[in-house]
Amino acid sequence: MFSFFKKKKTRSNLQVKSSDNAFLDTFDFSFLNGSVTPYNAHKVYDQFSPVAIAVNKIASAIEQISPIIEDSEGNCIDNAEPLEFLEQPNDYQQYQEFIGEVVREYLLTGNSYVFVNGVVGSPPVELYSVKGRCINIDDSGKGWPVRIMVGSNSIGSGVYSKESTPRCARFYSGNMAELGYISSYNPNTNLRGKSLLDSVMKQIKAAVEASHYNEMILKNGGNLSNIILFKDSPNNDQIKARAKMLREQYSGTNNAGKIAVLDGEKVEVVTVGASPRDMNFKELTDWAAIQVYSIYDIPIELVMQTSSTYNNISTLVPEFYRQAVLPRCKKVFSLLTRLLLSRYGKKFEGCSFAYDVQQVESLKKQAIEDLKKRKELGLETINELRLDLPGRNKLEGGDELYQPANLVPLSDELQDFGGE
Repeated sequence: MFSFFKKKKTRSNLQVKSSDNAFLDTFDFSFLNGSVTPYNAHKVYDQFSPVAIAVNKIASAIEQISPIIEDSEGNCIDNAEPLEFLEQPNDYQQYQEFIGEVVREYLLTGNSYVFVNGVVGSPPVELYSVKGRCINIDDSGKGWPVRIMVGSNSIGSGVYSKESTPRCARFYSGNMAELGYISSYNPNTNLRGKSLLDSVMKQIKAAVEASHYNEMILKNGGNLSNIILFKDSPNNDQIKARAKMLREQYSGTNNAGKIAVLDGEKVEVVTVGASPRDMNFKELTDWAAIQVYSIYDIPIELVMQTSSTYNNISTLVPEFYRQAVLPRCKKVFSLLTRLLLSRYGKKFEGCSFAYDVQQVESLKKQAIEDLKKRKELGLETINELRLDLPGRNKLEGGDELYQPANLVPLSDELQDFGGE
């Protein structure tokens, strides 16, 4: 961007337009001194691609894991009505879309809210994910939620009051609506979870500002805050003509690298801004991206091509599922268990939604190898081994512990050789 001055006394004519910072104006960085709000978490997701990549990578993986229902002994319940309901939880979404929205809310804001429509204590009519920015919480001085208010512009709008059930607080609005939620750890309050983005917002801010700085240089065709001083006291018409010439001939990407020839007896160019190299744009962006991937437990090699090879990718995919995907999948399934299964009667008492690792090819291979090693040790029964394979119910006679037939007590061998 070029600024033109006739003389120093005309400096007061310089105006800085806030519209130049429209990109950054969409962010409210005041939360650097507090917690990231759901609104700002969504804005960062929209504007800083590493956040979107990390969140979408985890959510997409969970979308592909279909839930199963297990009883308290680890047996799988087939053809269950709750599973049929989850295939189409509302009029607008199938299971993958619904669960993806629930997961993304949790990953971005540290909280995820689900609205259940239907008579309390009866099978649900529909489920919806509720955006965290539509939620207000009242603790009545108790430090834990007592009432949860959902805004009028959201699905499930209303006031949900806490009702205690054995070891479980549930929130109802009349007898036709329920609101459930999961939250991450927050050292400051029990009312809301803390967004993972809280810990990396300073790095994200630096990367976004550097990106905007370089974008403006690219757009305007010069280093930001370059000042061209015409010391021959040109009049206003001459200044306008020179400015037009500079913009037409030297501004923009197509004119990059041209040698400027300026009309004037005395011309001075003063650079008062930093260059793209000074801003360390790439370094700032890469550093912020690495921090984002780290807080979401994603191996860097899976998302940054400069660090990836065929061998380490095949090794790190199972690690990605174990660290980033399955723990969050279990967390979300716990919410579905709490909200849904008690509505389907005593048949599902003690049951829970679970995942089957055999649905993930890279995990299935590792699980089979682990089972082979455990079987070779001979310390577990067939049914104990089957417990780690969801969908494999107990077998009759499978609780008997077997040993290889060629094993005999050591004392018998000593007797054969005249030992004591």
